[in-house]
Amino acid sequence: MSTQLTVENLPKNSLAYTNCVYLSPSIHASLLSSIEAGNPKNMKNGQELLIMMGFNVYKAEPNGGVTEGGVATNGLQRRNGQVSTEP
Repeated sequence: MSTQLTVENLPKNSLAYTNCVYLSPSIHASLLSSIEAGNPKNMKNGQELLIMMGFNVYKAEPNGGVTEGGVATNGLQRRNGQVSTEP
């Protein structure tokens, strides 16, 4: 499954140290539910959502400071994934 998101800065600088990427709570829930619907036998409570950027995989967490359709990343993640916040 592939979903296109807009890259943006982290809502708080302190989140840069987690090495997670952040999604709006509704997008995060939507992606998790679509995975559960397609693969119900393999889903367990608390399973993590993983996002691939370039050749790197990051754990995705919900955060209310992220805009709908956005993925908030730190500078190193953007550099390694060769993505930018610029249009």
